[in-house]
Amino acid sequence: MGILNKDHETIPAEQFSNPAGTILTFVVDEIEDVLARAVSMQAEIIQDPIDLPYGQRRLMLRDPAGYVVDISSPIR
Repeated sequence: MGILNKDHETIPAEQFSNPAGTILTFVVDEIEDVLARAVSMQAEIIQDPIDLPYGQRRLMLRDPAGYVVDISSPIR
């Protein structure tokens, strides 16, 4: 679990003004499987998967309640 400032360099800029200030993070084995499922469920994709400098690939979604969800997996 991590806590980041809303303007942290790894947070998409369009999320800076989100007043909730909450991001849920889940680490999974295969991020592409989660992306496929999210697309099939018509989830709002905030940020397509990207590789981050600290060794994780990340996908960001918004859940039906409006929370930002960070799905990450280790880069192999």
